[in-house]
Amino acid sequence: MDSTPYTKIPLLEDIETPVVAETDEDGYPVKPSSDSKKVWWNKKRCCEKGKRCEKKRRCLKKILKVAFLLFAVFGVITLVGSIHAYKRMAREVKHWTVTEPHLLPRVDSSAEEAEMFKSRAKLFWKTIKAGKIPEDFVATSLDLNKLAAETDFLSGNAYAELSENEVKISISLPADGLPGGKGRYLVGTETVTWDPEHSLLRLKMEPMDQTMETMYDITFSLTKELTKEDEQLNLQVVSGQVLEWTIPQDFIEEENNLLEDLYDCHCKHDKGCRRTRKFLEGLAGVSLEKDQVVIHPNPTPPADISFEKHGHHGMRHGHGHNGRGRHHDGGHHHWKKSLIHHLFG
Repeated sequence: MDSTPYTKIPLLEDIETPVVAETDEDGYPVKPSSDSKKVWWNKKRCCEKGKRCEKKRRCLKKILKVAFLLFAVFGVITLVGSIHAYKRMAREVKHWTVTEPHLLPRVDSSAEEAEMFKSRAKLFWKTIKAGKIPEDFVATSLDLNKLAAETDFLSGNAYAELSENEVKISISLPADGLPGGKGRYLVGTETVTWDPEHSLLRLKMEPMDQTMETMYDITFSLTKELTKEDEQLNLQVVSGQVLEWTIPQDFIEEENNLLEDLYDCHCKHDKGCRRTRKFLEGLAGVSLEKDQVVIHPNPTPPADISFEKHGHHGMRHGHGHNGRGRHHDGGHHHWKKSLIHHLFG
């Protein structure tokens, strides 16, 4: 009986084609073709690239872990420091404030009166800015108190009194916005005193409660200094105490002029410096009198400020003054008690 032929199902290993090295006619191996070499090189390069990528991923993970750890550590430190600073500030606020406000005189005011005062002040400044000579600007204690009454924060919480060479402001301000200040008040009397004989300006704040310490007491020397280019105001610290901190003696001995930056307006875009500088140059004197402060304009309008490096226009201050309805006995008697003319006169 004839055997029936059948079809053999090939196995997987029979289907696969073995990789056989290339040989010549005599059976000797030959150099692989460029295509084969290219495939082998690409496989090797991909393998090395994969190893480098894996190393980069591991390194990146370590960096992220370290960064997260540092962020967490610094976050905790900052939080602890903030809590500590808040508590410390709250203790200071409690130390320098009281639980009961001090009743101060209230001044009735209207929006129209406050606007009129602001308009006079703006006109005074705009006239100086335009290179012209304005009239004396007079601000009475009533004007200042009415202006304060127009603000919610100062209304009934501040009261100003003016006398010769002295400004005294009584305050009773709520401390709700400060750490630990809810239901407490900053109560005291701020005094600005000018000593024309020794050219000393003193700022002091004393609490109304006699059992408390002086809040701050700083004395400045305000003089006129002649330089190669111009005349400058020289404001230096003579002594000072703020809360429980005393200004170091080595800083005082450096004799730093706190107004030096006003005479160094190099940048044309520094509008604040330019405006302040020109306003000061447009003044000849400030008189602290009984119940009023009088600002006297410079008889010689200030020139435009030069912004070239180390180039300044001088501050020119005249001696004569012809104010509104004011007579000065030769132009000097009235200025003896003046804050700024005492320096420039």
